[in-house]
Amino acid sequence: MEKLSSNSSSLKINSKSENILLALIIFVGACFRLLAAHKLSLSNDELSALTRARFDTFYQMIEKGVYIDFHPAGIQSLIYYWLKIFGDNPFVFRLPFVISGVLSIYFIFALGKKWFSSFTGLWAAALFSVFQFSILYSFFARPYTPGLFFGLIAAYSWTILFFPEKNSSKKFNNLFWWLVFILSMIGCTHTHYFSFVFAGGLGLSSVFFLRKDIVKPLLLSGCIILLAFLPEWEIFQEQLSTGDIGGWLASPGTWYLPEFFIHIFNDSKYLAIGVLLIAVPGIFLLFSKKRWNKFHNLALGWFLFSFLTAYLYSVLRHPVIQFSTLYFTLPFLLFILGSAVEAVFSEIKKFYLLIPFALFIGTVHTTFSKKLFSKSQFGVFKEIALDIKRWEHEYGVDSLKTIVNVINPEYLNYYFRKIDYKPEIFMW
Repeated sequence: MEKLSSNSSSLKINSKSENILLALIIFVGACFRLLAAHKLSLSNDELSALTRARFDTFYQMIEKGVYIDFHPAGIQSLIYYWLKIFGDNPFVFRLPFVISGVLSIYFIFALGKKWFSSFTGLWAAALFSVFQFSILYSFFARPYTPGLFFGLIAAYSWTILFFPEKNSSKKFNNLFWWLVFILSMIGCTHTHYFSFVFAGGLGLSSVFFLRKDIVKPLLLSGCIILLAFLPEWEIFQEQLSTGDIGGWLASPGTWYLPEFFIHIFNDSKYLAIGVLLIAVPGIFLLFSKKRWNKFHNLALGWFLFSFLTAYLYSVLRHPVIQFSTLYFTLPFLLFILGSAVEAVFSEIKKFYLLIPFALFIGTVHTTFSKKLFSKSQFGVFKEIALDIKRWEHEYGVDSLKTIVNVINPEYLNYYFRKIDYKPEIFMW
């Protein structure tokens, strides 16, 4: 029976310190996501999803709101029913995505601890909670954070099933985790095509860790997961026939992966280099002390599988890769970095204080250097609507002509309705 192999340090974090650090990480991460969801304008993609959900029937929404998109129907279906039940207030619209983003912080910790150690789980969760890239995609009302959430649960349940502890052989327990595994994998396939790719990589890696007692349930679960995707098949074929996401993405360059690494650390070369200066020697230590194990291979393999799938498809057929497509495997890259950092500092007393230090640095840099709450991080609409209202009041409607160039007038009209103002638009 295969056991979990942990990159354990000589000084373990006691449970009290672990709980305090985890609570602090989740609190900071939740504050960032809740404040951003409340304060920042809906993005172009979010307003597109909201507009494409405004149909009388579910069938119309699928035909006119999903076929023209380049994602599975799962999240658009959620938005369709969410709007009907709770309305279209911007914060409420984003709320389920914020919740899945905060829960993802916890599951990053839980999986990192299960695979490696408390430090690695806390380190990965801390970095994920405070840097801008992960924050933005944790509250956008788009498929990213639900896809990550399902992927983390799939990986966690898969780990329990494939590497069981000695006292976890109860049939009811196995049945529960097989059910969680199946449902979370189905969630991946219906959320985003690159959370689907992650699920595919996870499924393929199962071949290397098979035991006789899990062959049949694995095959059965695989069949159920594939059958559950059948309602999406026609949508997938239609979207695939177009080949490209609207025709606006550029082909990835040679240095795409280093650029992504810098991007996840707030586009700061100094922060990225600082982490590498610690992590690279740590990786050498992991190999020299024979602490590099199967979970390091899995983390690296799953990240590279998603990256190479997106990169090669973008080079050989049509560009689809964006930094956001690597969001679903970001935690596994953070696990490797955390394990390497631990290998360097584990002999130092209270080395786990690096975690609140990293949390502090990330919080300060995201808030003040990246200006998350005071600078537009993406194309905005709320601010434009407010400016038009202010200009018309300040200069008078007869003294100016307002011309608006926007993909869909409904994106701005949404905010005009929210501020209860009808402007005099000269030309759309």
